[in-house]
Amino acid sequence: MAIPKIIHQTVKSREGLHPAYEANIARLKALNPGWEHRLYDDQDIEAFIAADYGADMLRTYRRLNPGYGAMRADFFRYLMMHRQGGVYLDIKSSCTQPLDAILRMDESYLLSHWRDERWGRYPELGPNGEYQQWHIVAQPGHPFLEAVITRVLSNIDKYTPGRDGVGRLALFRLTGPIAYTLAIG
Repeated sequence: MAIPKIIHQTVKSREGLHPAYEANIARLKALNPGWEHRLYDDQDIEAFIAADYGADMLRTYRRLNPGYGAMRADFFRYLMMHRQGGVYLDIKSSCTQPLDAILRMDESYLLSHWRDERWGRYPELGPNGEYQQWHIVAQPGHPFLEAVITRVLSNIDKYTPGRDGVGRLALFRLTGPIAYTLAIG
């Protein structure tokens, strides 16, 4: 199965979208004319989770503090990409070449580390550091995403501030790049 030609991105709200984000979306669309672009806001995210994963998963999603929007966005991207596949890019991220020039038809998942050794280094991840998850490129149903979802659900259920931290560190450990990397590893 090939990676679907869908670009997924999230925003808190479509209302008053910053001009830089609008320009980024326009660039992505222009660079990738054969690709569908989907932009999800908080309402779309909840509707998707309820329809595709059910009330229990939506309750778990809602357990994540809305003040930690990135945590909710992380969780959603794993669910969406597992179900539909394609390319997920953070709203502030783009590409410099058409996706068709970068991706091969036989690929099922793309993983990458940071080149700069100052980024993505956490003691629990070892010498290679984190896999980047500001972008996810996958076919639907990929086992890496299933493993990530399983780990994130467990992390949410077992969250303890004293062990897992608070703020940015908690975000990275519960749903972010640390959770993502450990699940795939």
